[in-house]
Amino acid sequence: MKRSSAALISGNVLPMVLRMAFPMLLSMLGMMAFNLIDTFFIGLLGTDSLAAISFTFPVIMVVGSISLGIGTGVTSALSKAIGQGSDNSNSVKNQKTFDDKQKRLSTDSLLLALFIVMIVISIGLPSIDAIFYLLGASDEILPLIKEYMVIWYWGIPFLVVPMVGNSIIRSTGDTKTPSIIMGVALVMNTILDPIFIFGFGPVEPMGLAGAAWATVISRMTTLVVSILILHYRERLILWKIPRLQETIQSWKIVLYIGLIAAATNLINPVTVGVITKLVANYGKEAVAAMGVSLRIEMFSMTPIMALGSALAPFIGQNSGANKGERIVLALNRAYRIAILHGVVLFVLYFFIGDGLAKLFSDNPRVNELTLLYLRIVTISLGLSGSVLISSIAFNALHKPFHASIITLFRLVVIFIPLAIILTRYYGIAGIFYAAFFANTIAGIFAISTIQNYLSSKNIFGRILF
Repeated sequence: MKRSSAALISGNVLPMVLRMAFPMLLSMLGMMAFNLIDTFFIGLLGTDSLAAISFTFPVIMVVGSISLGIGTGVTSALSKAIGQGSDNSNSVKNQKTFDDKQKRLSTDSLLLALFIVMIVISIGLPSIDAIFYLLGASDEILPLIKEYMVIWYWGIPFLVVPMVGNSIIRSTGDTKTPSIIMGVALVMNTILDPIFIFGFGPVEPMGLAGAAWATVISRMTTLVVSILILHYRERLILWKIPRLQETIQSWKIVLYIGLIAAATNLINPVTVGVITKLVANYGKEAVAAMGVSLRIEMFSMTPIMALGSALAPFIGQNSGANKGERIVLALNRAYRIAILHGVVLFVLYFFIGDGLAKLFSDNPRVNELTLLYLRIVTISLGLSGSVLISSIAFNALHKPFHASIITLFRLVVIFIPLAIILTRYYGIAGIFYAAFFANTIAGIFAISTIQNYLSSKNIFGRILF
């Protein structure tokens, strides 16, 4: 039987985190490429289809946010349990207790994911019309949205459960395996997208429905492989009916972080929904441009997202082992990398933004607005990455409310009000300016907040300078 060991509590900090981050980068690039490939092929169907898929983005983000919340909860809880179990003074009996706790947390997290999936499907399917009318979809676009979303909703188990499963694997310090799993799904999606969307041989063209089927089928592989690895290699799944009291206890541990993280993550799609509603006032070309811009931005931020995801188990294990100095050093390096990354993105998009926008649409108005977004917002992405790193760090330290405050400050206090105000004076560009100010102010606030928290816990050391 394999017992997960605390491999992250010793050794050089930066090389260790970067080694973990690189497979995460490949995995996240795969996830982002998933969206970009879909956007590319759907864009070939025309502006209406591109606008339809852009309208689905807030809803898809809601489900993704819930999945990430559960994953954050299990990563925080399980990595800390692994760190606590690394104490060599533990007796054989105590060590077995830690092993059993790790298995129970892993198994019950997967059951929690299945339970939430059933709730999402039962609510989402009957409310498609109401939700997308609320987001500003027209009668012309709504049938295309339904064509995609009906299939996508039924495929949610194949999206959510493996995301949680991969979070469990990453908690052990293994970031390579989840990236390989994602890579296989990406290859399948890339092959199936054009076949199902446009037809090939005996396969009839299915349009947006084909894009949905390609996503669902390719994600099936991630579910099967992640479960097999958790069972046969990690030995972290218990194939027996648990006592209800045990399951509820595990859910409490995971949801203490996960529920708050999921609720906080939901602020992002709600914000995107509000912004989409504002953008819809400027026509379907503007909605299409926003959809393309957000996908490009998410793709661009994958190195920092990967770095943050690598920090989560690192901070969790070192927190469990009471090694605060390693946490400070890791955060110091992470913030510097995030800010440098933002500078590089700004320079890059200043020169190639126009050509990049044209990859996704041949509509001049869509390209014009996409380029405007890239040139205004990307200069602030370094501090946006700092917000992400701070939130992940607080969750890993079992301080989810601190992470929530940072996100609320950025999106609810700054971004949405500024977007509403500035659109009155600058039109759609006002939304882009609002994003710039929100990223900048919140980034500074996030770094200051975590510095003050660590100082209050007598974990000294400057975070950035």
